[in-house]
Amino acid sequence: MFKLFFVRYGKALVCAGVMQVCIVLVSLWIGVVGPALRSEVEFKAPVGIALPEQRLEKRAAQMEFNRAAGGASSSRPILSEVLMPGSVALPEGMDAIDSFGDSLHMSQMTTLLGQSGLLGGMQGGLGGTSDIQFYGIRDQATRIVIAFDVSASVVRKVESSGGGMLQMRAETQRLIEGLNANTLFGLIQFSRRYDTFRDYLVPATVSNKRAANEWLLRSFRTDGRSGSGWRQDHPDGIEAVLSQAMRLDPAPDVVVILSDGSFQRSRGRGGEDVPWAEVFSLVERLSRGRPTPRIHFVAFGMEERDRGQVRRLVQQYRGQLREF
Repeated sequence: MFKLFFVRYGKALVCAGVMQVCIVLVSLWIGVVGPALRSEVEFKAPVGIALPEQRLEKRAAQMEFNRAAGGASSSRPILSEVLMPGSVALPEGMDAIDSFGDSLHMSQMTTLLGQSGLLGGMQGGLGGTSDIQFYGIRDQATRIVIAFDVSASVVRKVESSGGGMLQMRAETQRLIEGLNANTLFGLIQFSRRYDTFRDYLVPATVSNKRAANEWLLRSFRTDGRSGSGWRQDHPDGIEAVLSQAMRLDPAPDVVVILSDGSFQRSRGRGGEDVPWAEVFSLVERLSRGRPTPRIHFVAFGMEERDRGQVRRLVQQYRGQLREF
């Protein structure tokens, strides 16, 4: 009977056994032998590939720049002629920086550069010389600051000299209009407190000239009183104005002061005259380690006691004096 069973089912049993052995062998190869024979996988990146972190950092930096600039749109490449005259190609890689359109004026660019500490190093590229004529003063300036004394005594003396504060404003408007686009300028009006057009020098572009003209029409004081929001440093008066003007970055090469030459500062509840010795000492301190500007003076109704000191100031700092 066993023989009959083997004859009938023997071939099937042999085939099943062979199949089981094959399955066992395949499983051993896949699970044990194969991994042992394989070499360790080595991942290599092509030379020059940009890693995701680098791309993210570059993108984040560009987004931060856009945010600081006012979130303006980017549509056209920045023209290098805006910063430097002539046809100058941008360095390789700078094509990623786009124009911010009309919402980003050169004054904003100047602010960003100044805050980053780069503007001082660009004095050779950001700035161009202009011929200036102002109340009979003739000079050439690359970076100019005009400081107006608008105190009540100066207003009276300006009017008694045959002119007026409106004429002073008009002369300033003509001066600004005559500056070339690469000349940097700043405006300060003061009595004991002071007010600035900008807290930094701006290039005389069309938009900045327009903004300065609007500031003069809107904010320039002709009534002998300072504005309620004006800044008051300590000491105030001419000392604060000279500190503001000469600490600008880049440093001005020309400073023009319009005043009667009699300066006061606050002391307690009243005031006192500013000693001229302290004015000279201040200018000397502010000039240390920096380019010394030429200081011009336009004087109205100047008293004899101040005339000699003003003449000494302009002579020492290579300036000119015009009296009215």
